[in-house]
Amino acid sequence: MAAMLSIIIPAYNEEASIARTLEEAVASLPQIAQEAGLEAVEVIVVDDGSRDKTGERVREFLQKTGGQAPVRLVEHPANRGYGAAIKTGFAAARGDLLGFMDADGTCEPATLGALCRAVEEQQADVALGSRMGQPGSGMPLSRKVGNRLFAGLLSLISASRVSDSASGLRVLRRSALPLLSPLPDGLHFTPAMSARAVLDPNLKIVELPMAYHERTGKSKLGLLRDGVRFLAVILEIALTYKPLRFFGALGVLFLLAALGYAIYPVAYYLRHGQLLEWMIYRLLAITAFSVAGLNLLAIGLLANGVVRSFQRLHRSAVSGVSPAPLPARRWQRTLLNWLPAAGLLLGLFGVGINAGVLREYLSTGHITRHWTYPVTGAFFVLTGLQLFSFGVIHRIFAALQDKVEFLFSSEQE
Repeated sequence: MAAMLSIIIPAYNEEASIARTLEEAVASLPQIAQEAGLEAVEVIVVDDGSRDKTGERVREFLQKTGGQAPVRLVEHPANRGYGAAIKTGFAAARGDLLGFMDADGTCEPATLGALCRAVEEQQADVALGSRMGQPGSGMPLSRKVGNRLFAGLLSLISASRVSDSASGLRVLRRSALPLLSPLPDGLHFTPAMSARAVLDPNLKIVELPMAYHERTGKSKLGLLRDGVRFLAVILEIALTYKPLRFFGALGVLFLLAALGYAIYPVAYYLRHGQLLEWMIYRLLAITAFSVAGLNLLAIGLLANGVVRSFQRLHRSAVSGVSPAPLPARRWQRTLLNWLPAAGLLLGLFGVGINAGVLREYLSTGHITRHWTYPVTGAFFVLTGLQLFSFGVIHRIFAALQDKVEFLFSSEQE
């Protein structure tokens, strides 16, 4: 077990609760140390540019304890944000384990002992206290609903499950910080950390139930403003880990729409050997949906490759060893490798469909053949050109990736 835990308490205009929070935290230190097998525990209060007497209340507490309590005060000259305050605390901390809790009286500091023990026993990188589903919880209904939505979104796009993505009571290993970073400065610090922890395959996150009390004073969380920020940061981080899940899902939806639009014209053509004039609009919609769907799928595959390559280099930079291969799934490799050939064949097929149309136009300057030929040919040519281009970009990226890995390996030797 790590020898020391550093507890960070970010505080902004919390003069009504900070003294009681510190009293409870200091009183809980022996229990936390005993439960988690720690040699030492320290508390760091980060006054984030408060405009009230928060800093003064902390100094009064320190004076009252005669400097015997393991509590330090770090002050921001101006307000920088909840996440910025926690990161300042991390920089000042001496512990191998880093914990943080809110200063508003909602959390019970003693829970940090169980979180530390969970990190060790379950070999986790991040342990968080979950406020969801606890009897007598002081969490407002609107926040419960929002937390369930955010947690459900994270669980949908990742292999891990969390029930409370924005919990303000956590413990993490200091060694996990490079993989969790960068993290934002605002209140969306916690959902951003949750998103990185559940999406990074090298990190493990666990949850423990925690008691949650009604806060002292007015909340600084804006339901709509911060809810949008929470959603945006989760989606942004998810895109940097698993872009294919988003682009792929949208691509499949567009292709299914194209297929749905195509059923009737194809059936009509097979039965009558021709298409009606009004069906040109349906064919244009089919073309638009198909091209958009293939475009999104190709972007998703390419983005997935970029992300996997970056993750390899990032882990190598953190660990200091040459990047180990992260093989993509077989179907992804097959699709990417065959994109140029498939695009070329589709393009030639489109040209072949219009061979007669082209000969007629070049020889007479007019086109008398049915409009379905140039429309269908244009569809295949555009689709083929698109796939061929994406395939070439993938080959270029793969070659650059090999070059970077070679240079990295050469520097390590």
